[in-house]
Amino acid sequence: MQVKRYEAASIQEALQSIKNDLGPEAVVLSTKTLRNTKPRLIEVIAAVDRGDPPPAGRARLERTEPPKRPGEEKEDRPEEGRHHKVQRGAIPDLDSYKDLREDLAQIKEGMETLLDFMGQGWSKTGDEPLVKVYRTLIDNGVGKTRAARLVAMILKDPRFAGAKGGEEIFAIAEDLLASVLPSPPKDTGRGRIKAFVGPTGVGKTTTVAKMAARYHLNEKRKTGLITTDTFRIAAVEQLKVYARIMGVPLAVAEDPEGFRRALDGFADREIILVDTPGKPLRDGDHLRRLREMFRDRGAVDVHLLLCPTAARDHLRETTRSYEALGYDELLFTKLDECRTFGAVFEVLAATGRPARYVTTGQDVPRDIEAVGPANLARLILRNTLH
Repeated sequence: MQVKRYEAASIQEALQSIKNDLGPEAVVLSTKTLRNTKPRLIEVIAAVDRGDPPPAGRARLERTEPPKRPGEEKEDRPEEGRHHKVQRGAIPDLDSYKDLREDLAQIKEGMETLLDFMGQGWSKTGDEPLVKVYRTLIDNGVGKTRAARLVAMILKDPRFAGAKGGEEIFAIAEDLLASVLPSPPKDTGRGRIKAFVGPTGVGKTTTVAKMAARYHLNEKRKTGLITTDTFRIAAVEQLKVYARIMGVPLAVAEDPEGFRRALDGFADREIILVDTPGKPLRDGDHLRRLREMFRDRGAVDVHLLLCPTAARDHLRETTRSYEALGYDELLFTKLDECRTFGAVFEVLAATGRPARYVTTGQDVPRDIEAVGPANLARLILRNTLH
């Protein structure tokens, strides 16, 4: 990757220099005004990635030096100034490289959006509500690129010109945010079998109990429970207690054959909820076992559970890992433990999967709510569902 610094009288002039020098694929990494120059100049740092991603494997950096003349002794030279090249097998996996490319792409898009704002004069006097929307999104954990994109949408919305005051602009922002969030399809009963998956500690067993109460007690639908979490005796016992209180049958399945027998035994059930064990994200065998268990079992709706308190990198790695299972929807848990909810927007936008439910506490059966784009948008922007 080549990184260069430019000084110019204007952003436009710098961008033209970058394009001429580094090409149209270059991305802007940073901009700032130089205060000690006359006339006032703008510093722009830009980069371009001219190489293809190296193949997966092990890596090492090898120094390359010019060939020595016969009899020339090897001299000790400082590290600075030596040339390096990356040999094949440079990185254990491509995840970090992919993350870097994604980050650079977001930076590029964000700068392009910023320049668009500058062209439309969004920072002029009277546009303070737009700045407040942008800062609120950032403070709530939304990435700068997505926050800038939403402000660009507000600027182009016909309601913006007639908006009176910050609250009306926030209402426009909330409405536009809802419009870009994925919407869950109508629950037509296609997914008679609903499996709940996710990392350890996300609250799968408690969530399954809440869902069972919702279907069996509130909607009066004949419900059955299956647990495949035989790794934790406490999880099985916990679900047994809930099943006994609600009067819902529970089956324990240790393997695909046991899962098949459990389904056969629940032939009269309208809804079957499946609890699964949590495992480390890089446990490929765990996901392989789940795929095998759900294979050829009819339509299985797979819900991936995530807690927004987790770090952004952890959420990104989780959604990528479970792509191998082909999950259908997201379910956000433990919202009562979160202060901001920008991570919800980031995950929904990155995966394109909808969310139908969220959990808001440990109480069974009360602390679960059905959601859609409208109240999720309110959650992301205002930190409340209602």
